[in-house]
Amino acid sequence: MKRTLYSSLALGAVLGLASCASDEPLGNRQNDGSVTFTVALPEMATRAFGDAGTINCNELLYTVYDAEGNNIILPTETKTAFGQGVLTDNVTLQLVANQEYKIVFYAHNNGSQFSTYTDGKLTVDYTKANINSEIDDAFYVAYPFTADGTAKTVTLTRPFAQLNIGTDDLGEAAVQNILANITSTLTVSQGLKNSMDLIAGTTSVEGTLDDVTFTPAGAPAVNTDFPVTGYSNLLSAYLLVPDTQDMIDATYVLKNGEKEIRTLNLAATPVRMNYRTNVYGSLLTTQQPFNVEIEPNFEKPDFMVSTEEELADAVKKGGNIVLNKDITLTRPLVLAAGVPATITLNGNTLGSTCRHTVKAGEKLVIVGSKSDGTHSKVDLNTNYVAGFEAINGGDLELTGLDIKYTGNVPANNAGSLVFVEGTGSTITQKDCNLDPAHGSMYAISTNASVADQNVNINLEKVSIKPSVILATPVLINIPCHLVAKDCEFEGCNQAAVLRGGNYLFDNCTFTQTLAFDKDGNCTTTKNDIKTTFRNLRRSGWGNGDAVPLAGITMGNHSNSYQYPTVVEMKGCTVNIPEVARNTGDVEASLPAVYIYANQGTGLGVTFNYDNTTKINGELEAASQNITVNGTSK
Repeated sequence: MKRTLYSSLALGAVLGLASCASDEPLGNRQNDGSVTFTVALPEMATRAFGDAGTINCNELLYTVYDAEGNNIILPTETKTAFGQGVLTDNVTLQLVANQEYKIVFYAHNNGSQFSTYTDGKLTVDYTKANINSEIDDAFYVAYPFTADGTAKTVTLTRPFAQLNIGTDDLGEAAVQNILANITSTLTVSQGLKNSMDLIAGTTSVEGTLDDVTFTPAGAPAVNTDFPVTGYSNLLSAYLLVPDTQDMIDATYVLKNGEKEIRTLNLAATPVRMNYRTNVYGSLLTTQQPFNVEIEPNFEKPDFMVSTEEELADAVKKGGNIVLNKDITLTRPLVLAAGVPATITLNGNTLGSTCRHTVKAGEKLVIVGSKSDGTHSKVDLNTNYVAGFEAINGGDLELTGLDIKYTGNVPANNAGSLVFVEGTGSTITQKDCNLDPAHGSMYAISTNASVADQNVNINLEKVSIKPSVILATPVLINIPCHLVAKDCEFEGCNQAAVLRGGNYLFDNCTFTQTLAFDKDGNCTTTKNDIKTTFRNLRRSGWGNGDAVPLAGITMGNHSNSYQYPTVVEMKGCTVNIPEVARNTGDVEASLPAVYIYANQGTGLGVTFNYDNTTKINGELEAASQNITVNGTSK
């Protein structure tokens, strides 16, 4: 990665970076273990095969697992409140307070034998598929949470892809004469899966799948059921495929009685979980090429927008919004409570010169991933302290984005690409690259001025590698529940500061860079560490990330931030530069992990890591009230 050139002296300049924070002591709420989930099917589920039909789910199953993956509700529980047109249901559980769990929800029609859900595993039987029917449709989510007494809203999504084949010539006179004799068969020779671990979100094949054949019953008919206007549906089927784009090999044969009309070679046809693939053309009356397209979320968008005004208006109305071209926002987006909005960038760049806030009851999803797996860009050219923020219970989700800050932070402030505060607020980021690109910016941050916030941060495949020297990419200084998987965090002073809350890191890498040159090489010397950085703030911490330097700094050492910290790592790596390693002179070194705990009852730090986690440097427990892998320090 190309980076801006800084000398080792620049390290001192970024040490003062701190979030908006309060010096007042913050209290600690004792939560109970009751959790109420509002389980929602996506609004787009009401339009199957492109028409205005209704969803066929009539049964909701769920399973709860503890932090070790043990099923604690046996057998799987069932609710039957879902029905046609009913898109939400409530589930209340009584669990152990402040413990981490994961719940799997699965909604389907119990009249279909195509799919079976048992204890977190989905299996399909293609011999029981219902062709050209919604009845096989299903929805799921695997949701990690803490039993903290707060209500939670989860939205289910499809585990299947949908393949549709359509034609625009069924109304032709020559075709009408033979319509009653027309049959079709789809044979998929490669690429289908038959089972999925819903907990992990992966598909797998058990044994060998032979060719799978789909044959619609009855003759085709002129209709409006195809997703593309002007085409009639010939065949629609649900397929179990990976959650990243994959390919299937298939053959589609049309016959008039025993005589073949046309054979479509569908080699390397793109498919993807929760996407639909449409194959269409004049299939019965011409041998001309046909079209193959893949659409996200099974849906044509509710709005195609090309201007800021169109985008702002569409967000107020909610639904699935797709950008036709690059758009720069000069005014904050305004959402409506209870009306989620999804913005798909469609390969275009979303620019912004202002801050966008998602508040209580609101949900904003921004999707940048394209069908080839590449990202769309978000350019935050702002003079504000946050690009996107979720507050007071708002829900913000970012997927498949390269987010970069190109503006200027106001004097004596610290900014954040993504910011979260307020009880029950949630930010979710998947497959995103974040570049704060400013010495006074965080990538992800919180605000310590409000106590007992219990925010939720969910990260998966998030990479934070600043292109300039950045003090700390991730600062959490309030009670927080954070789950991160397959992430990379890189920062100058620390890769992360974890002042309070519960954290689970799975297969994540933390890298402290110190100051670096244009090639990414560390320019800090051992003398710099010994004379300036080793003992910096060890006698007491300031606000935000004004804390001792380390690969990761955990806990608290101040009158503010009075709450406990619990950190768990599985298969993680913590790196510090070679110059910071202890080679005999401890005063010329920095720890890979530095922990200090406030000494009040219940305010300690607990750090657990498994034997596959590598801490490439020293772990320093600098106070009492610290437990590391079950041992008090």
